[in-house]
Amino acid sequence: MATREHDEDRSASPWSRTSVQLSTLFVLMLLVVGIAIAIFHHGSQHARAGNAPATSQAGARPATTTTSAAAAGPCSLAAGNQQVPSASYPQGVTWQAVGSMSVPQSSALGPQRVQNGINMCFAHSPSGALLAAMNLVGEGSTNISERQVFDELAINVPSAVTTAPAYQDGQSGVQIAGYKYDSYTPTSALLEVALRHEQGGLSAVQLPMRWTGNDWKYVFPPDGPVSSTLDGAQVEPPYVAWSAFS
Repeated sequence: MATREHDEDRSASPWSRTSVQLSTLFVLMLLVVGIAIAIFHHGSQHARAGNAPATSQAGARPATTTTSAAAAGPCSLAAGNQQVPSASYPQGVTWQAVGSMSVPQSSALGPQRVQNGINMCFAHSPSGALLAAMNLVGEGSTNISERQVFDELAINVPSAVTTAPAYQDGQSGVQIAGYKYDSYTPTSALLEVALRHEQGGLSAVQLPMRWTGNDWKYVFPPDGPVSSTLDGAQVEPPYVAWSAFS
């Protein structure tokens, strides 16, 4: 799969790194948004969000997220509701700062724990997969290295993924604007996260997720991630508008 996003959107992804390329683009990354936005060949860059919460220092991991995220131990969240949130977003979540982005979190859906500064352990459900994908996008705007993030949160990670921090100071701000659910089974989920750039443009990154037995992991596509430009100033169906700033 090849990146379809315009050049101007590539610079907005938290997962984008110009120093690493694959087939004239960029070898890798997920995400944060990615993130979104491309993760594996850096089709886009996420970074400092102009409208991110004032309490979050750009590129830094917040001291706390949700109470559940601070809990230690193995993943043990109940699977919960198995309805796919294809028409309306999950309820009972709060938006927390992860790096320079705001992402949805919940005591029921995850993250349940933090390991090496990275949020993990999401419910074995469609909504759990959605929050896992969005939190992964947010990880791309932190100062944690891409290698470390993907070693924890992804499978089929290319050896070319860098050990440098995913976050780059001076990048344009990106925030989650919504999502689209393409498919779901108990072992896999395919969804797209819509991202709003500081200049007002919209893009989307496709995120294939797989249940690995205890958590949702991002699956690197063989040919690299897929991102695209969305037309219009608003997130419209089939995308569900969902943002910390709406």
